[in-house]
Amino acid sequence: MSRGIGDRKRSARSRSLVGKPGTSAADVRAYLERHPNFLEDNPALLEMLTPPELHGGPVVSDFQRFQVLRLQQILSDLGSHQSRLIDTARGNLTNQEKIHQAALSILDAEDLNELLHRVARDWPVTLGVDAVAIGFETGGEAGREQADDIIRLEPGGTDRLLGDQEVVVLRGPEVTATTMLFGPAAPLIKAQALVRLRTGENAAPGLLAFGTRDADGFYPGQGTDLLRFLGAILARCLNP
Repeated sequence: MSRGIGDRKRSARSRSLVGKPGTSAADVRAYLERHPNFLEDNPALLEMLTPPELHGGPVVSDFQRFQVLRLQQILSDLGSHQSRLIDTARGNLTNQEKIHQAALSILDAEDLNELLHRVARDWPVTLGVDAVAIGFETGGEAGREQADDIIRLEPGGTDRLLGDQEVVVLRGPEVTATTMLFGPAAPLIKAQALVRLRTGENAAPGLLAFGTRDADGFYPGQGTDLLRFLGAILARCLNP
């Protein structure tokens, strides 16, 4: 008896799945029969296998095939989601290491000028940003205002930039940075983070500013714990 069209198609499809010369579909089938738990031990293969169709007539829908394909899609989505979580975790760990390195670099500064130099010159390299600036409103400590790396802000300027209550403000993408904070680098800045500095009850208000040309470097809704930590460390170093 000759084989039907469906049998010939399945046979051709089985042969096309055999990648190694000398291995037949019968060999694969025999192996699976000897190892019935193979797919259970290798569930990722289910994403690549095409489920068989059920033939129940022209008006019968193959719900089993639909369910298997849907499960395969769910497995694929879960794999992608897991990869994104791993990438995010690695990125967070890298950022944490950078913040800790930046914090440690200012703890042993011998004086104010060295401290400010490390923040303005070394932190951009350590943190992978394009500019870091410290600003204080006028009317604070005379020695601090005369330091080269301190930006003089007009009274009330901190609240105008940060808001009355905010400790950290993230702006991006494509933020318009001011030359007051970033000087000649302002046209390059596409995202920025501003951190309020609290250096004492009677001290002039101040802020720490980060700017980057990466439009996605800072954005509203991003976690701010590490920036708050770095701002707190700097504030303590500025007010020993």
